Amino acid sequence: MRIFVNRNFLIIINPAAGKATFKAKYDRIVSHFSQLGFSYETFYTTLADDPSRLQDKIKLNTYDDVIVLGGDGTLNYVVNGMVESNIPISVISNGTGNDALRSIHHQFDLEKQIDIATNGEPKILDLGKCNTRYFLNGVGLGFDGAVVDTMIRRGKRYAGHWAYMSTVLELLFKYKSVHFKADIDNILLDRKLFSMTIGNGTTFGGGFQTNPRAKMDDGLLDLMMIHPANMIQRPLFMLIVMMAQHGNFGFTTMQKAKEIKIEKTPGLKAHIDGELLPDGAYQIKIVPGAISFRMP
Repeated sequence: MRIFVNRNFLIIINPAAGKATFKAKYDRIVSHFSQLGFSYETFYTTLADDPSRLQDKIKLNTYDDVIVLGGDGTLNYVVNGMVESNIPISVISNGTGNDALRSIHHQFDLEKQIDIATNGEPKILDLGKCNTRYFLNGVGLGFDGAVVDTMIRRGKRYAGHWAYMSTVLELLFKYKSVHFKADIDNILLDRKLFSMTIGNGTTFGGGFQTNPRAKMDDGLLDLMMIHPANMIQRPLFMLIVMMAQHGNFGFTTMQKAKEIKIEKTPGLKAHIDGELLPDGAYQIKIVPGAISFRMP
């Protein structure tokens, strides 16, 4: 459906995400809007921003749509500032992983993304929540958290998919499984795990389909737990996960849940939508129908 009425957009940009490309993409968006006579305002942010700044901006103005020019971290910031808002969000991908977009509509062509922002239909999606912070894609604990922790400590936050892969390969033979104590929908878990991913979306790390059965509108979170493995098994297991075939093998446990409570565990690293979480206990749950995105 073609929508050609006067509309007011808020364009949210994280300049640190995709430094080499964001300006050209931004210019293309505003050129398109100028041709259609749309109004727009630009809002610059960093991952250090408090989402309340965006909340105040939304409350004090009348926007028909929000466009996010950035990656998973920028999207996480935006959903935390717009949770339970009726304003539809569109994504112009400009990050390194863009995992959330793979579950939203998997369109990466710039012109198609602009068309979705202009003409797409709004759809209500779920969010997850970890303690006080919302997430769109997921939470990774154990090995996945250690990879993100290592990348951030080395200043490789925005270094891209290959930097992520090189860190995965480096840690694959060094990482030690951690003993998890958790409550999954009132069923206790007390065992060592190599990794646990809790997905509202399907992929982590720029395309690893860790949670291939996840859906962003089913009112459930998807868990994928990798059991401890020896040094010979680990590369094989990782290859099977990369091929999204791990649901057919016994080295993983996969299930759906509404709420997961994880006790504080020494040495356990965790991330939320690719951003490192503070060490501690985690209460993770689904928040159905909390956010709106435009779809093709």
